Amino acid sequence: MKTTPIGFDQKWTLRRKNKWGYIFYLGTFQGIAIGLLILLVEVILLKSSFNPSQFLVKLLFFTLLGIVLAHRNFGINEKRYQSCLVQDQNVDQGVILLGKEKRWEHENLTLTLESENLLLIRNKLFWLEDERPTARQVDDCMKTLGDDLMKLKQNKAFSSFIKDKKISLQLFNNLDQLHPIAMDQV
Repeated sequence: MKTTPIGFDQKWTLRRKNKWGYIFYLGTFQGIAIGLLILLVEVILLKSSFNPSQFLVKLLFFTLLGIVLAHRNFGINEKRYQSCLVQDQNVDQGVILLGKEKRWEHENLTLTLESENLLLIRNKLFWLEDERPTARQVDDCMKTLGDDLMKLKQNKAFSSFIKDKKISLQLFNNLDQLHPIAMDQV
């Protein structure tokens, strides 16, 4: 059973279970904080007198505004969470495909199981227009490949699949798909 999809915070997995509790807690907290901040600005900086009824109206207004914003925030996070769940399921299916067919294409990566203990990961597209990229550009592209690998490793099925395998990262130019311009063993 999965607890958190790739790239998502464990806290959100727990918070999303109590939608309205999250919305009211966050919204009330934000509203009270903003209301108190405005009170301090009015009393200290503007030297106005404290009016309890105006303060309560402002506190209620900002609390309601905070709840609306927290509801919007919940929706954004939930949409992102669902997107990450789909991503995680795609990785699970990719691991199965990699085991059966020895090849899987994921985003800008092509993963090939060369042998029982060697996984080759290479880019499908080259991001640079230069015919001869600089060493720094190549290093940046290799870092991106490594970062993509780290994202995949967050998936339990993928992490388990590569546990006993050597991983070779290869960077190819779009013009020459036979000879890598950079390689690294992980």
